[in-house]
Amino acid sequence: MKTKNRLAVPEMVDIQSASDRAEMLVGRVRSRGRYHKFQERTLEQDYEVDRGHVLGSGANGQVWLVRSRHNGRAFAAKTYRLSGISELKCKEIETEVEILLTVDHPNLARMVDAYETKASMTLVMELLEGGELFDRILAAGHFTERDAAEAIWQMLLAIRYLHGLGIVHRDLKLENWLYEKKGGQDLKLIDFGLSKFWRPDKSMEMRVGTLDYMAPEVLHRNYTSKCDLWSMGVIAYTLLVGSFPFSGRDGDSAMLQRISAGRIGKTYQYTDQLSTF
Repeated sequence: MKTKNRLAVPEMVDIQSASDRAEMLVGRVRSRGRYHKFQERTLEQDYEVDRGHVLGSGANGQVWLVRSRHNGRAFAAKTYRLSGISELKCKEIETEVEILLTVDHPNLARMVDAYETKASMTLVMELLEGGELFDRILAAGHFTERDAAEAIWQMLLAIRYLHGLGIVHRDLKLENWLYEKKGGQDLKLIDFGLSKFWRPDKSMEMRVGTLDYMAPEVLHRNYTSKCDLWSMGVIAYTLLVGSFPFSGRDGDSAMLQRISAGRIGKTYQYTDQLSTF
């Protein structure tokens, strides 16, 4: 009986329905042409998979380099293992694919193809080679107002676009903004695993995201799309100051209290020198 349940889990990831919903929003050509069932087409038919070139790894699988057999271009392939995962995780994967099939914006990472098998789901994404915004700020200490304004402007364009489609990201953080090219300034948002289609007449309750960037209302399990704007405020502060506003050496409990109260952990002299950019 236990084995039967494990085998049934992949059926919970209803990518066909996700594709159909995306098609209703953006049209058949843009959505359906990128989603491939295992009976129809496989990753290996379209891409050379370099499993020796791992770009990253996580709890659900690895991200590795692939090259198109049609034009030789390099992409990043992200694979989710479906066997044995929870129903909640299945729903998250389904929603992520639906969102990636729906969105089309210069500041959002683009999904090129999605391949479904009985054991896994592989998303082929554009390859962003410029590194994380987190690493850029770590190397610089903090941004100038001009550089921070340019980065924040791009991020806000992406968030406005998502919110216009009724999508809340729910995990905006420095690590989820990647530069397109090394040394470049063009930013793109990645990782829609915690994102959600949201209706203004209904609040969200699940506490998700990364604590440093989490809004008080998320902690209290009663929030709207404005949680993304709080996270953007944390990012803006961090870019300008070079430190998270609510973190400290006194542990997560103290940080939770500061976030709930909207009280910055430490005041930096530099903040007094900022304009109202």
